Amino acid sequence: MDNSKINMTNNVINEEEYKLRINLLFEDVSNTLSKTLGPYGATSVLDKVGDVMLSKDGWQVLKKLAYMDEVQNTLLGLIVKIAHQVVMRVGDGSTTSVVGANQLLKQMDEIANKTNLRPKQLLDTLEEVVEDVCNKIQEIAVPINKEGELDEIYKLALVSTNGDSSIAEMIRTIYKETGNPAIEFNKSKSVNTTYEVLKGYKLQFMTYIDRIFINNDNGTCNIKKPIILMFNHKLEQDYFEPMIQPAIRAAIDRGQRLVVVAPYYDSFLLQRFARDLSLEFKATKTSTAVYAKGSLMDEHRADLYNDFAALCGCTIINESIALDVLKGDLEFKVDEYLGEVEEMDIGEQSTFATGFNHKDEAMLNILEKDAISKYQDLHQAAENSSTITEALVNAKQRMSKLKGNMGIINVGGSTELAKLANYDLVEDAVKACESAYLFGVTPGQTIGIQTAIVHLKETNKYEDDKVKMMFLEAISDAYRDVTRILLENKFKENIPHYVMNKL
Repeated sequence: MDNSKINMTNNVINEEEYKLRINLLFEDVSNTLSKTLGPYGATSVLDKVGDVMLSKDGWQVLKKLAYMDEVQNTLLGLIVKIAHQVVMRVGDGSTTSVVGANQLLKQMDEIANKTNLRPKQLLDTLEEVVEDVCNKIQEIAVPINKEGELDEIYKLALVSTNGDSSIAEMIRTIYKETGNPAIEFNKSKSVNTTYEVLKGYKLQFMTYIDRIFINNDNGTCNIKKPIILMFNHKLEQDYFEPMIQPAIRAAIDRGQRLVVVAPYYDSFLLQRFARDLSLEFKATKTSTAVYAKGSLMDEHRADLYNDFAALCGCTIINESIALDVLKGDLEFKVDEYLGEVEEMDIGEQSTFATGFNHKDEAMLNILEKDAISKYQDLHQAAENSSTITEALVNAKQRMSKLKGNMGIINVGGSTELAKLANYDLVEDAVKACESAYLFGVTPGQTIGIQTAIVHLKETNKYEDDKVKMMFLEAISDAYRDVTRILLENKFKENIPHYVMNKL
């Protein structure tokens, strides 16, 4: 390429220079990432404002790349988007996607010259061929034996985390214990990476209103078989007699304790609680009713609140219903609003409940569809923007929590940069395993692509379409080059002849 054609004097770039810069940039980025490709890839040194760490993860290296020239950085953003979409969809393969795209790009001009197709026609044809290859990959995927030891999950997680056997074993254990592939992962406050399995539902924003309710050594209020009454608006003193008292009487009749949950309580009602509870605790050392708050400060919390109510079998009392009861326009039949769980642990920072034997199945079906729809919308937006937002993480967490049986990995690290790198590795592994668990396993690296191409050729689908056949061959050649680079990392460029003959 003639680098002298690059404009270094102003900010106007013509089509010829744009193509040249894209080709040069792709080649440079690909060369950098190709050194990390595969299990035998080299380790890179990453430096962020003095925080230095070692990594052989191509996605980590790509995200830290930067150029002095602003135009180059803008074009680099396009490459990051390619890799990001792979990470978003399947968790692993970001390096392979960039290196493969670079190899394919080298052949595009040649195809364009041979076919005389316009750029739009070329892209449309390429997308059709890629879709056919992807469909064929799905066809040849082997379903995971979900009743077995999940060795496929362990091996896949091991590759995705660059050989971290402890994280791979965590993921396999979570799958075996929960059967729920939507694993939640958070940054830990400690150095170590740990996991926990929650067989129930945890609300981080639901807490007791007073420490007087604590009844065990871990600082929580543990209640067996509580009945639950939930509001989604501020509770005022006027609501006590027409709605809370009937619920307390129902709890006494059943020999159970009542948990009342609302976002806010007015000061007069809190004063009444303090007075009544003080007298009751002096006499019985306990209370019939426990009062908790669940702040509904955003849409995500409101969604979780509604999900929890449906799992408990509660019908949430909104302000309109409460006002109608106060005015006498609606008879308050308390049993229609009460829910129940086997056990509830209400703390100063969160609430955890288990044993949902009174679910509102119809409402849960509606809420699950809502959760999936919101997640898909946010996922699409994240793919387009190359940004994983907190809203997307929350939406996926909501889908997982609705199953009432989920695993959580708390990601640690010796420094913030190391913790971030470990977080990305866990994210890659979780997404790769989830994709395999749901859709099946295909051969690793580029073998799955080449196998799909062979199967596609055997169908003779492109027998009368030379242009599509050219693209199919171009994809095959591109990923054959990726395999060659991977093998060069293993054999240090001295690839045995018997191996080369198989490429």
